[in-house]
Amino acid sequence: MQLAGIPLNQKLKKLKAPLRKWNREVFGNIDTKIQALQKELASIDIQAPGRELQEIEWHRRNASQSELWLWMARKERYWKQMSRCKILKEGDRNTWYFHTLATIRRKKNLILTIKKDETTLIEPMQVRKAFVQHFKQLYVSQETILFDLASLSLNKITPEECAKLEEPVTLLEIKDALLTCDMSKAPGYDGFNIKCIRHVWPVIGEEFGRFVM
Repeated sequence: MQLAGIPLNQKLKKLKAPLRKWNREVFGNIDTKIQALQKELASIDIQAPGRELQEIEWHRRNASQSELWLWMARKERYWKQMSRCKILKEGDRNTWYFHTLATIRRKKNLILTIKKDETTLIEPMQVRKAFVQHFKQLYVSQETILFDLASLSLNKITPEECAKLEEPVTLLEIKDALLTCDMSKAPGYDGFNIKCIRHVWPVIGEEFGRFVM
């Protein structure tokens, strides 16, 4: 794939298709991997009560158990990241647990009744009308008294300090800011979270910095 000469955000977009292919053909389905490892462990454990397992079987069981823990941790991280995304491109792939959290949050934020002038309004049209009237009064133009900021005797920054504030951000500052971010955070649902960017920083760091600047 030719990626030279195009902006960083376009490069990341073009990488999505090959990454999906790699995930499907190489990395594999998490649940399928877990089920296969659980099945293999179960087949070994079934034989254990009837006979003494050979050393190679114990090694195979330990290896399968370690790999199972690894895939379980990957699944946990995957759903943790999915739950923290602001926008889910494939909402139907979310779990019942996270759907329940979203439903509870939506119900909690739903306003069914309000109290206005000692009167409780229940009808949706009354509630809507009361809100409209409230904000119309809130945002009506009002006369304000103007005053001169110079009369407050505020401290002023020096020309040197002003120049310092206007200095362009440096690559080191961008990297330091990136290192302080939560690794599971992502600016969208494209899958390139902070942990991913930090991991490939030696490769894309300079170009990433130029894109930010």
